[in-house]
Amino acid sequence: MRVRKAIVCRIVEPNKGKLDALKREYDKVQQYINGEDVDLYSATVQAMDKYMDWGRLKEDKEYPWCLRNDTFWVEKAENTAEFDYWAKIPVKDVWGGIKVPVKPHEEIKEEYDVRDSEIVRKNYGFELHLSVSKEVEPVENYDGAIGVDMGLDKLAVSVSLPDRRTRCYGVDVGYVQAKYYFLRRNCSGGYVRRKWDNKDSNKLEDICHQISRKIVDAAKEENLLIVLGELDDIQGQDKGREMNRKLHNFPHWKLRNYIRYKAK
Repeated sequence: MRVRKAIVCRIVEPNKGKLDALKREYDKVQQYINGEDVDLYSATVQAMDKYMDWGRLKEDKEYPWCLRNDTFWVEKAENTAEFDYWAKIPVKDVWGGIKVPVKPHEEIKEEYDVRDSEIVRKNYGFELHLSVSKEVEPVENYDGAIGVDMGLDKLAVSVSLPDRRTRCYGVDVGYVQAKYYFLRRNCSGGYVRRKWDNKDSNKLEDICHQISRKIVDAAKEENLLIVLGELDDIQGQDKGREMNRKLHNFPHWKLRNYIRYKAK
């Protein structure tokens, strides 16, 4: 069975020229989506036309820059601790494209087949969402199960059966959220406040990646079926201002999705 997943690769602080080139190309993609006449690679236009749902566009929303898999490449970086890989990105006004450093949340293995992928702009910069596929043998028989529950005190607690081994993850999530909430609330605004914007969400994303990898690795090592606790509509309740804020920032949906695709 062939399965696919996306590996999120953060584009790590390219120099000003490369960053400006990325911004220009990304902005031109947004202009193309809005029906403007812009100069883009024909391969980029083909990828956008293939993956865009033109009938369901929303105003004032950015959409990913789609890349055809034969127009870019990713290779291992040597002799550097700042990032793990190089990515060559096609940019229309730079001959041969630009080579940028990227740091993925997991290893890009040689047996992966790179598929059409996307570049996404975040508040802190750009990410390459690398789509990969490989052949796997589906697991049909398990030696037990690992149940995963999620909460505000500990982001995830897992219990494996039959040995009943318990593992706790994300005990510092509440501290991280409270710290950056306090810093933002006590800033008057402007640059100082913007400095703390999205810091907690970036840290929580890294924490969710680490937790999901540990849970999936434990399940794989012991041949266990992963069972996730059901938390539907937990954020649709009115529990008071402070609890509502905590529930609104509770990253259970992100963690569940990371566990799902890593397990697959």
